[in-house]
Amino acid sequence: MEKAITGTADRSPTGAVAVRLGFALAGLWVLTACSTLTPAPRGDALIAQGRYVDALYAFTRALEKNEREQLPPHQRAALYAGRARAHHLMGNDLNAKDDFDQALTIEPYNAHWHLGLGIARMSLGETNAAIEAFDTALKHQPALAKARLNRGLAHQRALNPTLALMDYSEAIRLDPKMADAYSNRGVILHGLGNRKAAMADFNLAIRLDPMLAAAYNNRASAYYAQGKTQKAYQDLDTAIQIDPEDAGAYNNRGKILYDAGNYSSAVSDFRRALMLEPRFAQCWLNLANAYFRNNFQTHAEQAYQSAIALDGNLAGDYLGNQKPAKAPEQPQPAP
Repeated sequence: MEKAITGTADRSPTGAVAVRLGFALAGLWVLTACSTLTPAPRGDALIAQGRYVDALYAFTRALEKNEREQLPPHQRAALYAGRARAHHLMGNDLNAKDDFDQALTIEPYNAHWHLGLGIARMSLGETNAAIEAFDTALKHQPALAKARLNRGLAHQRALNPTLALMDYSEAIRLDPKMADAYSNRGVILHGLGNRKAAMADFNLAIRLDPMLAAAYNNRASAYYAQGKTQKAYQDLDTAIQIDPEDAGAYNNRGKILYDAGNYSSAVSDFRRALMLEPRFAQCWLNLANAYFRNNFQTHAEQAYQSAIALDGNLAGDYLGNQKPAKAPEQPQPAP
């Protein structure tokens, strides 16, 4: 399952630690298998077992054999697509994109491979190109729900919530049991101020898939916005138990601990988030403010420098940059 695109953090001008409201935090888009097995069933089986390096080797050997024996072109295309999946699951999306391109050069009408190409491009930050790939997938297979889901995420990333909402709703119409689509749509609805509908989507996502960590994280953000911090904390605990590598969940739980004045525990959660996602600028700022509250000024300054190196717009939110309130002037005695 692909790691998440980081979301937009709400920043406070008062320097308070900010929670990252669950914008596409984890597990929201996956590279689906092709509709048929490749001519290298061992490679497919190895992917199913999570043995991606072995699968990559198996597909490469099969491609070499295919080249020697001049097998039909559609088999070679399927081998490229299978190897692309292995590359993607290993985090090698540049190679995945190249292999999907090779497969589509041979068979340009395979909607699943256009979907895979779009996902690889999303991972590389090529959002507009990813949308084009998802468009092509849907042109060839309009009822491909996961192409709708992924295009919705691409529109969400491109800050186009209206188009994202349309795609998520259509994905749900095509597949009413798609938990990811409900969770993602809930994020859009929450951002548009429709918090009741957002909560309903998060609840349904969790009922459909009790192991969807992102849905708990997203619902926690909704609870937090309502002031229900205990429920938010419980959902974040659950999200972390399901996915211990969800940086957003650690950041959000750290925010709740910070609000409660438990700065040492907040520091632990922020540091854990940053071990998982070192370029999480908002979390660096959160860590800086937690250190500042805990009177570790040197550590606070170091974390602050890391934050502004990633996002200079965060400078005004650091507690160490804020001037103490000026004491009211005392009245002077009359002469």
